[in-house]
Amino acid sequence: MPVMTKAQLLAENERLRRELAGAQEQRTATSDILRVIASSPSDLQPVFDTIAERAMRLCGGAYGWVMTYDGQLVHLSAL
Repeated sequence: MPVMTKAQLLAENERLRRELAGAQEQRTATSDILRVIASSPSDLQPVFDTIAERAMRLCGGAYGWVMTYDGQLVHLSAL
């Protein structure tokens, strides 16, 4: 394995920190969604709302939506 310079080590450490932060954000979003599923087993709307909100946050998006398909039609389930 080649020896890394101090600058290379610092850059690699920063890359790993960003990667870890992203993984932690994804894990938190998944946990939030699972918590809503457990607390709303018969009402899907809070689940769809949470999925849309967490996806927008993870992607840095200004807009997001969840679409569902009932076998015939596609429905907008959350904005």
